[in-house]
Amino acid sequence: MKTAVATVLTAVSFCTASLHGQTVDHCLEVLRLSRTTLQTAMSRNQLVNILTSFCAEHRRSDSNSSGLNLSALGLDTSGGDANAIAMKYCSGERNELRNQFDFQQYLDELDPGAHASYQACEAARTDDVEFQMSTPLTRNVLELFVFHSTTVPHSTAEMSWSASAPVKCNWDGSTDGDAEASRRRTLDALERTRLRCTREDFAREPIHEPDFVNVIRNGGHATISIRWPKYSRDNVPVPRISEFARRLDIHERIAAAVTRALDALSGEMVRECRVCFRGVEGSSRCDGARNACSGWSKPGNAGAWSQPFPGDNDPRAGACQYQWRLECK
Repeated sequence: MKTAVATVLTAVSFCTASLHGQTVDHCLEVLRLSRTTLQTAMSRNQLVNILTSFCAEHRRSDSNSSGLNLSALGLDTSGGDANAIAMKYCSGERNELRNQFDFQQYLDELDPGAHASYQACEAARTDDVEFQMSTPLTRNVLELFVFHSTTVPHSTAEMSWSASAPVKCNWDGSTDGDAEASRRRTLDALERTRLRCTREDFAREPIHEPDFVNVIRNGGHATISIRWPKYSRDNVPVPRISEFARRLDIHERIAAAVTRALDALSGEMVRECRVCFRGVEGSSRCDGARNACSGWSKPGNAGAWSQPFPGDNDPRAGACQYQWRLECK
């Protein structure tokens, strides 16, 4: 009897709570372990310096001081205007970051498919199936626990997996992941199993496209699809490197255009200039077309709006497009 009780307690704790009554959200772990950060492409000190300089420059601009510092624009031009960035990350009284938590929140960026995986994981609970990542994603290994959470006696759940071509998976106790029968595993009530997936180092194109692993309850509704990005030999996600390089390119193009515009205005009485952004009307996932500097500059002192960016080659599906221009008074 003690063994049976211990088994039930172990199974229930997997999906609900610890002995102290604290709820464990394993779906949140699915989301968290899909996370990549800008830290992987840039040192922490560099990011601290950039964001601190941005906060100081923004405070000076609010005090009508002259000067223009674009050092931070490359990090968040697609996410909003300078005022929105400052309100979220800068202290209102001092030229510094609000706190460590806000800074870490600024760095963290989720893989585009991570939120969808989280929603699918949550929905699967209604089908008596729970998913839990057992280890962080790495370049060669992905492990996932699957738990049949029903307490109905003699109830079973048949699970199966599929994956992109270079990935091979095995349920616990299975040795041949290529055989069709070995792709399925039947779970009794309150039973869990582990799915372990591996892939070889890749030397093929396109390296920017992630692999995926799907886990499905046959005859039910529970399903989850986990995106598995390619990693460099230093365990840096390849999509994040590409995204960071793209942002730096945007920053460099903006900085060069602003320099040219300031040179053209050097012979005139110009007291202050700002780089203004707006969302492109009709572009998907925009928070409406906006221009933070509307009505701010003197007539004739505003440049032409730039070409939309990030542009059609942006790897993020449905990303909002923005334009910028220099306005002076």
